[in-house]
Amino acid sequence: MYRKKITPRRILAGSSSLLLIIIGLTFLYPILWMLLISFKSREEIFTNPFGFPQTWLFQNYPDAIGTFDFPRFFLNSFIYTSGTILLTILCATLFAYAIARLEFKFKRFFLTYVQIGMVIPIAVIIISLYIQLGDMGLRNTHIGLILIYTASALPIAVTIFYGFFRTLPYELEESAFIEGCGIIRTFFSIILPNVVPAISVVSIIIFMNHTWNEFTIAFLIIDDVKMRSLPIALTYFISLLGTQWGLLGATMVLSSIVSVVVYLIASEKIENAIGTTTGIK
Repeated sequence: MYRKKITPRRILAGSSSLLLIIIGLTFLYPILWMLLISFKSREEIFTNPFGFPQTWLFQNYPDAIGTFDFPRFFLNSFIYTSGTILLTILCATLFAYAIARLEFKFKRFFLTYVQIGMVIPIAVIIISLYIQLGDMGLRNTHIGLILIYTASALPIAVTIFYGFFRTLPYELEESAFIEGCGIIRTFFSIILPNVVPAISVVSIIIFMNHTWNEFTIAFLIIDDVKMRSLPIALTYFISLLGTQWGLLGATMVLSSIVSVVVYLIASEKIENAIGTTTGIK
């Protein structure tokens, strides 16, 4: 019978796989722990903090929704996120298209000026933003926070769209102009559908890094309780009911569902986008 020869390379490969599995379980366990405590009573959380619930308590979820006012804060986060994604994509695609496809003076300067925003910490300008929003009457409003989020997401969005637009053949515009299309119609009818993978990637990045889970900007800008996003409202919920671990676990699970779903589809979208631009699949 043929036996595979055990070599140091095989031993190293097996050890690496085991290490990756351990690391993966280490990252997944906090999520599992959060899910388990959401089904436990207050007493069982202290007597059985790490095991499975002896009695599954589903009442924590409706109690959490009623106590936490989950629908209001979820709607606020949805408005902030969707508004930022739409406004950022509109501004970034128009700007990146002009920089990548049109010829005019100082276009490289404008691109560099926007990209500098990726290296400027938000803490440096947060005070001026707070004062400006107050002077404009936009503090504690959806549009005020959406504008700040859009400004913070524009540099990375413009960079991604700029790279995509540069890969498109110029024959697209030439054929459109021959058919009598103007530049606006050409952009929205022909160019924009060809960068759908980039739009998906930018939307995911904005969702994960700039809006849904964002804490610092919303905490400093939003004072009105009714305008709080989920991360901010959850912080005050912890302060108010810090010992109600079952309710807290249920609230965190409800708040994380959208992020988990987006994360599950994000890897495929980003892979498709990379394959579109580089040919690697």
